[in-house]
Amino acid sequence: MVAAHPNSSAEPSPPSLADEVRELRRLVDDQATVIADLRRRIDDRDVVPGAGRQGSAPASGTTGPSGSAGPDAATTRRAVMTRGAVAAAGAVIGSATAGALSVSPAAAAQGVFDGDPAVDATSTAGGGKGVLGTSLTTGTGVYGQSVEGTGVYGTRTGSSVGAAVHGELTNADGWGVRGVNHAGSGQAIGVWGVSESTSGRGVQGTSTTSGTGVLGESVDGTGVYGTRTGSGVGAAVTGLLSNPDAFAVQGVNTAGTGNAVGMRGVSASTSGVGVLGIAATATGATVGAVGRTSSPTGTGVRGEATAAGGTGITGDGTTAVRATATQTQLALAGTPAPPLGAGLARVAGELVFDANRDLWLCVQSGTPGTWRRLTGPSVAGGFVPLAAPVRVYDSRPLDLPATGPKSKLVANTPRPVDLTINGTGVPAGATAAMVSLVSVGSVSGGFVSVFKDGIAWPGTSNLNFAAGQATAVTTLTALSTAGRCAVYANVATDIVVDVLGYYL
Repeated sequence: MVAAHPNSSAEPSPPSLADEVRELRRLVDDQATVIADLRRRIDDRDVVPGAGRQGSAPASGTTGPSGSAGPDAATTRRAVMTRGAVAAAGAVIGSATAGALSVSPAAAAQGVFDGDPAVDATSTAGGGKGVLGTSLTTGTGVYGQSVEGTGVYGTRTGSSVGAAVHGELTNADGWGVRGVNHAGSGQAIGVWGVSESTSGRGVQGTSTTSGTGVLGESVDGTGVYGTRTGSGVGAAVTGLLSNPDAFAVQGVNTAGTGNAVGMRGVSASTSGVGVLGIAATATGATVGAVGRTSSPTGTGVRGEATAAGGTGITGDGTTAVRATATQTQLALAGTPAPPLGAGLARVAGELVFDANRDLWLCVQSGTPGTWRRLTGPSVAGGFVPLAAPVRVYDSRPLDLPATGPKSKLVANTPRPVDLTINGTGVPAGATAAMVSLVSVGSVSGGFVSVFKDGIAWPGTSNLNFAAGQATAVTTLTALSTAGRCAVYANVATDIVVDVLGYYL
């Protein structure tokens, strides 16, 4: 075997973990020396509020450590930038140490300063950024916490378009700017925006694609909450759009069950409005407010007025309120009494669906005003005339239609007549009908009565005739739920029944 030459090259052995830890500790010690030197320089300049050495600061007009007069603006900026470098160096050390030594500090770097602001970063470049924080994993780029102050505070003094706080993201499931309220109770706010301008915006969110400008989520509280205390014209929450197929403000209730509400507006004023939607364009099918719900018992748009005279939902324009759906329902809270006896001030155009399930329309304002009962269980409903009279019964054996008993009426015995046959179109459930009755071939004088099938003869007559006389009359009769009436005579006679129309 040939021995290796002492000067021949050999594969170097990898450093041990202990060697790597010692090297990292040496780097940390070196950076700590640099930080200590930077902090001494800040103290020597004595320009950052609250960051000076112990003892009194130089009095006004006295010279600093270099013998020059008090610090100028450039010196102040350099000192603040130096202080920012201290925080940056601490971030590098903290992140390197955390990654290499597998420690889990609360933050990669944490600096506590007694000045205001604690860290001030200023960018004078167009499109520049005062503070840029980037997270490459599931962390947070910039995270601010405050006990009673503000975690992250951004100001902007330029006149061009810009933002005091700006968040960007490339992750489809992330947030550009996110505020979270972890308080289990109280009125804490995730994101709060305040504008003191007459046309400014407290919070503005813009989506240039199919995303969402501002998204508010809440477990039991309010996702997006807007307040306005001024006396002039303004809005707590405003949505603007330029896309004809988009929504300025959209409320969506995705609950499959329950009484959740997509958008809710509440007005406690005697003349306030819960939700006001305005379509200001002169053309197109623009919509002021749209509410949708996927729940069978939910509500797309709901307005509540808690004060007398207030309005839950108000619509202004050529079409004030439009309902386009497979079902449209007018439901009033409670069981109001019929308006004629309620003794309330009313306005022409009001509708009341009362406790008897009757629908009323106010045609003249007043107390209680002038009302017309439109429909309901206690009225016949609207009249539907037939295009031509239809014969539904003839008791004479040789005459059509060939339905029912083909014989004279038996004295004092009601005979049912079905008004839905022979193509009349009278539906089951029709409340009443207009009929023509003809008495034929009686052997003595008498009368004929028509009434609702299923009840006893009410003791009335609709047609009086003499012996052997053919006599006709047009009259109204109530119907059973099956669409039938009954005819009754006090003597034997043939009877003919024609239908002219019905009520439904």
